[in-house]
Amino acid sequence: MKLNVHNLSTQEKKKKKDPRVPVAAERRGGACHHRQEEEERKKAPLKLMLARSQRLQGRDEIKQILRKGGIVRRRYLSLRCLKNNLPFSRFGFVVSAKVSPKASARNLLKRRSREIIRKNLPSIEKGYDFLFIFSPPAAAIGFSELEQELSAVLWEKFSL
Repeated sequence: MKLNVHNLSTQEKKKKKDPRVPVAAERRGGACHHRQEEEERKKAPLKLMLARSQRLQGRDEIKQILRKGGIVRRRYLSLRCLKNNLPFSRFGFVVSAKVSPKASARNLLKRRSREIIRKNLPSIEKGYDFLFIFSPPAAAIGFSELEQELSAVLWEKFSL
């Protein structure tokens, strides 16, 4: 006996799948594919940033480092540091508009610097506030050269 769709109750109609949506979704991976990606991301969270506790926040902290901190100058940047009496170090990055008029170039320089610091965090001296101030030639350097420069300035200051 063949059932007519018009005779089915509303609940039975809801149970019956609409063939147009799932078939198309299955062909290209569909919603199931996206759910799997989200679950994988939740399982292994990526740490792509410095923790909030490891970042300098506010003008007052930066001004204090500028007034009282020691300085090491290199070609592409200057490092100011000050003892902070905390069990961890904090970092700040200053890239003025003199370095590049484009915000995207300044932000790229800061993102690269943060990543280099994040990767090398275990080997960096604890209990200090570090302020990296970039000079105009820094806009033209690549990632590997920036990594060498940051390592050199930290090595010069602390002989790491």
